[in-house]
Amino acid sequence: MAFIETAWRRYTKHSKNKVQEIEGALIPLADTYSHLNPFLGAILAGVFTQGALNQLESKGFKILYLKYENIVKSFTSVGINASFNESTLEAEFQDKIQQWKKLSTADINNIKNQILNLEKYQIDNFINTLEQSFARLVQQVNVIVLHGLSQQAATINNAIEYIQNYPDNQPTFAPAMKYEIDIRYNNGDIIHAIFKNKTEALKFLRTFV
Repeated sequence: MAFIETAWRRYTKHSKNKVQEIEGALIPLADTYSHLNPFLGAILAGVFTQGALNQLESKGFKILYLKYENIVKSFTSVGINASFNESTLEAEFQDKIQQWKKLSTADINNIKNQILNLEKYQIDNFINTLEQSFARLVQQVNVIVLHGLSQQAATINNAIEYIQNYPDNQPTFAPAMKYEIDIRYNNGDIIHAIFKNKTEALKFLRTFV
């Protein structure tokens, strides 16, 4: 499973707010499907600060960032000056739009190919990461069933005394307290889950079947 958001920004002053919007939209989805360890991606174009990009990456997002200057250069290949700033007149915008509408299919493909060539490394890296996420296979499933009775100690010393005297080499008929499950994939991903009862543990595992 993958969740990918796209965004365009012309000025850095908007970039931090935008990445926060992306986090707000996708992280709840990632939490809902956390048992599948979904791919989180952001395709960004225009101008974003390095701090904004780092913020997304720190939250586990994979980023494809298409730089503003490369987009402008791609449009230049068909004779359109796509650059603009806050002082660009509305009439100039309309002129650029009309030039775009007059482009042939070959011209539009040329712009696309220019962007693909200029950002080839970024695009290839993003796609490869996405494909690896979809192609991963379960390599191993570790299950630990923890048995025991909860012991409350009034002080640290009492807790130490309890552990020191605990007969850990003796069999126990204590009930199962929790089930810990680690699912390891061939690409290094690990999904760790803890359940208090057998029913929930089985329900979790069956979502992968």
